[in-house]
Amino acid sequence: MAGIHVFLLGAPRIERDGAPLKLDRQKAVALLAYLALSGQPHQRETLAALLWPENPAPDAYAYLRRALWALNNALGPHILEASRNTIGIAPTSNLWVDALEFRALLAACRAHAHASFDRCPECRARLHEAATLYRGDLLAGFSVRGSAEFDEWQIAQAETLRQEAAAVFEQLARCENAQGAPDSAIAAARRWVALDPLHEPAQRLLMEF
Repeated sequence: MAGIHVFLLGAPRIERDGAPLKLDRQKAVALLAYLALSGQPHQRETLAALLWPENPAPDAYAYLRRALWALNNALGPHILEASRNTIGIAPTSNLWVDALEFRALLAACRAHAHASFDRCPECRARLHEAATLYRGDLLAGFSVRGSAEFDEWQIAQAETLRQEAAAVFEQLARCENAQGAPDSAIAAARRWVALDPLHEPAQRLLMEF
């Protein structure tokens, strides 16, 4: 895959042209995830306070500059856009983010006009692709030290994505069943159950197959 690919679903990783990129700074990864998922630039002051809340402002700004340098060094030019006051993802960048692609696929299914969702080949393909992209919770196993606000943001984003994944797995299971593919339907239903083993609708759907 050409370009920069950022995988945030499951354990985070970054690739350039299919080869892994190593970022030694946890907070540089956190900064990239926050900028990518928010979809807008943020004030440097906001980012410094988000990731280094316990440090004096001059130190927090210095750490932010180091994280930005680490990202630019790893990702190359034209990915991030930084001004004197703000930092964001460059609108013209070729950055691909799995969580954004996952959400785009689900949104396309929901917006697609069709008489029967379960028998739409385009949406069936989108659901399969979305299910493949969802490797696990957002930033699974990842944490940053001393940033409660970032932790809260990560938890909230992860929960929203889990709910969206549940919608994908449920609809994919129904779609595969309608298409006469029971094994695939069961696999999708099991993934829905795995998100919340106590969720009764998911358990009932699995027992239907």
